[in-house]
Amino acid sequence: MSEPDTHDLRHLLEAMNLDVDGASLPFSRRLARDNGWSEAYSERVIAEYKRFVYLAMTAGHPVTPSDEVDQAWHLHLAYTHHYWDEMCGEILGKPLHHGPTRGGHSESAKYHDWYSRTLDSYERSFGEAPPPDVWPAPEQRFRDADGFRRINANRMLLVPLRRAQVFTLGALALVLAGCSLDGKFGWSEGLLVFALIGVIIWIAKRSSRGGGSGCSAGGGCGTGGARTPPGDDGGSGCSGGDSGCGGGCGGCGG
Repeated sequence: MSEPDTHDLRHLLEAMNLDVDGASLPFSRRLARDNGWSEAYSERVIAEYKRFVYLAMTAGHPVTPSDEVDQAWHLHLAYTHHYWDEMCGEILGKPLHHGPTRGGHSESAKYHDWYSRTLDSYERSFGEAPPPDVWPAPEQRFRDADGFRRINANRMLLVPLRRAQVFTLGALALVLAGCSLDGKFGWSEGLLVFALIGVIIWIAKRSSRGGGSGCSAGGGCGTGGARTPPGDDGGSGCSGGDSGCGGGCGGCGG
């Protein structure tokens, strides 16, 4: 199959539907569930993923996705028929492989450069800056990748760091205030501490709902909404050469 021109390619990708009609858990909803996103944000990430694929085919240099876009890419790889036969075979006319980082300082520098060039090409190609909540600045994109871990939300208690800090400081302040009133730590103070811990656990459980089986940026599978770090530097990328790029990695099932 011959490759479409850039104008046709953009419209073909924009029209590409990743949600199977009648599915109780379509692609967009699965992506939202696996990452703890709203469905509206998931739809935006999918739109940006399509733009990333367009850049991979047209930018003329290797490109690297944001982590959010990479999550959509990983999930799409799990839909093997649609990814390889319909998108690559019928729309792109060539394979598009996923090439994760090999780790190390040189790889980190390479992916930082590729990501910066991707952001520049995005603005040239689409006439607007990439949305920062999906395409963060390079330093933010790779700094955030260092903290990703695969976590089972049914076994682990997940509390946003800032929220935990606020509640911990609040609990300590109340305990100290109680101690200062009578100069000792008694039953009332102890009950207050346990009550505050219970509130923290309740809030944490509410904030961790909506997880499921998910893909990490390193190609692993797990349960829960958290992800694993994609190598030492959080890099993955590809180019639109005749055979794609790198020794691609598969997505996760589930």
